[in-house]
This record gives sequence, structure tokens and C-alpha cells, in this order.
Amino acid sequence: MTGILRDCGYSEGEISRVRKLIRKVDLKLDPESQALENVVGIVFVEHYLVAFVLEHPDYDDAKFLGILRKTMRKLDSAGHAAIRALDLPVPLKQLVDASMASSA
Repeated sequence: MTGILRDCGYSEGEISRVRKLIRKVDLKLDPESQALENVVGIVFVEHYLVAFVLEHPDYDDAKFLGILRKTMRKLDSAGHAAIRALDLPVPLKQLVDASMASSA
């Protein structure tokens, strides 16, 4: 990644910043890092969660709840609010809500 950024003319400071963001350094302390993590979680829930559930019929609710808890722990209140505002199927909405309640 650093080679690509250098080849594109980015400065060492910019490259260092991108590395920190991707590595999630200071996740809860760095607003940009946190915003990026929120986006990742929101995109997963909004665009991939339904397909993920359908691809894993062998997983029970407890397994999905565990996966969602790990995701929700990384998000802040803004990320949680954005996910709560999504139009999800009722069973997934209930799992997502439960994962947020138990990840705090």
C-alpha cells in the first residue's frame, strides 16, 4: 500500500496517516479513525448482513449475535445511531438491537 501511495505522489506524512487509519490505531481516540470504523460497520450491516445470514444457515441467533457484538463494540454512538436508522428485516433488526445493548 505504501508503495502505491508513494507512486501516486503522496507525502510520507499522508502515507503514515493512511497506515494509522487502516491499522485502526487509536480507534476510540482518533475521530477520523472512528469515523472510518463506523462506515465499515454501517456498510456491513446495510449492504452485506442479509447475504451473510443467508450464506450461513448453520449459524444460530447466538452465533450471529456474537458476530454483531464484535462489530458494534468498534462503533461509537454515531455509528450505532446510523445503524438503528436502517430499514432492516425485523429479525435482523432485533439481533442488531440486542448486539448494541450487550456490547456497551
